[in-house]
Amino acid sequence: MKVETREPADRDAKYLKKTAVLMTVFLTLLAVQTFALELFDLGYAGKILATLAPTVPVFCMLIVTVKNYRDMDEFMQRVQGESLLWTIGVICFLSFGYGMLEMVLGAVPPIGVIWILPTVCLGSGLMNLILMRRYHAE
Repeated sequence: MKVETREPADRDAKYLKKTAVLMTVFLTLLAVQTFALELFDLGYAGKILATLAPTVPVFCMLIVTVKNYRDMDEFMQRVQGESLLWTIGVICFLSFGYGMLEMVLGAVPPIGVIWILPTVCLGSGLMNLILMRRYHAE
């Protein structure tokens, strides 16, 4: 297994560049998808392909993020790991509570699954900030 030793600033810049490119591709595909679904009479398969096209760069971002995580030092891996544990735990707790309300009350506003990824990303970013402040305070 080949292990590259790169400077953290170089690694971060490369990660941000790849993420920016993939985000641009995602937004472009999202715009193309929107126009294609509105302007063209696509068949069932065409609608599925157009709808799922923006997920490809999102999956590529996952691969880039995992590679970036593997390049991090042990401290940053610990912060990222704990951040994700807190984020997923809070989201699971909230979704469980919401599901219990839905089961008992029956008429709670529906929340689409499309909000899971942005919520995890936002929550993880916020938890990273909180944890980094906590570690710098110690």
